[in-house]
Order: sequence, then structure tokens, then C-alpha cells
Amino acid sequence: FWKLCDRAYLYMKNLLGSAEAGYTHEEKHAMWNSLYDMFHMIFTDKDFGFYNDRLVRISFFMALESGKVGQFERAIKELEKLLIYLENYKGFTGISHSSLLVNKIKIGQSNIAKSSGETLGHAYLRYLDNNDNVFASIKNDPRYTSIKERLAAL
Repeated sequence: FWKLCDRAYLYMKNLLGSAEAGYTHEEKHAMWNSLYDMFHMIFTDKDFGFYNDRLVRISFFMALESGKVGQFERAIKELEKLLIYLENYKGFTGISHSSLLVNKIKIGQSNIAKSSGETLGHAYLRYLDNNDNVFASIKNDPRYTSIKERLAAL
């Protein structure tokens, strides 16, 4: 089941990035939210371990789609979720899941491959900066500023 989530994330990213699919921003948000919910259904103990990384990414894409349709309160909440998952991911050293669907999985730092030396916090700060036009109307919101500051520290 955890592989289902992992592969669903990769498939979803590819599908929603396809211009010919023609999804609206609200539809994209709904689909990311469905995958987010799927993770929560499988990891019922909320002990996501390594998969906090995927929830960081999903939360970012939900916030981005929210911003594109002017749902800035929703985007702020999703970026705040991103920070929680990112902080949890940073603290990850190893895990033995208790959720029934994944309780036989043992994952540690040795199972994780990094593609660059950039921290995830800095990567998402860069992604926010690259999408500054999406969040332009809230760039002076103290919550948005705080999110960016926290990302810079992670």
C-alpha cells in the first residue's frame, strides 16, 4: 500500500503536469487532496516517517493550485501543513509503522537517496520564489512571510 501511494504521487505529478489532460486548477487541487487523504487512510497512526516527504510535496502542489484560483486562506493552511510535514521529515531517523496496512515496513535513513545537497526547506523556498506571481497578493501577509522564514531555516 505504501508503494501505491508513492507511485500514485509520481503518476499524479505527471498527469497533472500534462497540458493535454486539460484539468482546471480546482480539479488539480481536488486530485492532490484525494492523494493526501489516501496517505492518511493508509498511515492511520499518522506516523508517516519517510512519507512526510511526499506529504510536503503534495501540500505544496495543493497550495500552488489554491493560489492559482485565489484561495489564499486555503493556500496558507496548506503551506503551514507543508511546514509540519517538513519538520517531521527532518527529524526522521527510522520507523516501524503501526498502521495495519504498512506495519511490516522498516525504513531508515539508509533507504533514502538525495538527488542534491539542497535542503527541502530551501527547495520549497525557491519554489515559492519561482511562483511569486501566484502568491503576489499575500506576499506581505505575516503568515506567508513567516512560512518563508521557517523554510529558510529548514
